[in-house]
Amino acid sequence: SNSMKIIFYFLYYKYDKYTKKKKKNIIQQIL
Repeated sequence: SNSMKIIFYFLYYKYDKYTKKKKKNIIQQIL
């Protein structure tokens, strides 16, 4: 159960970093 939580947070962290990177790229394309 605790390991599942760790995996969930890890995936969320990776997803968050990825989406922020994408948002930056989209903003740069607009500018």
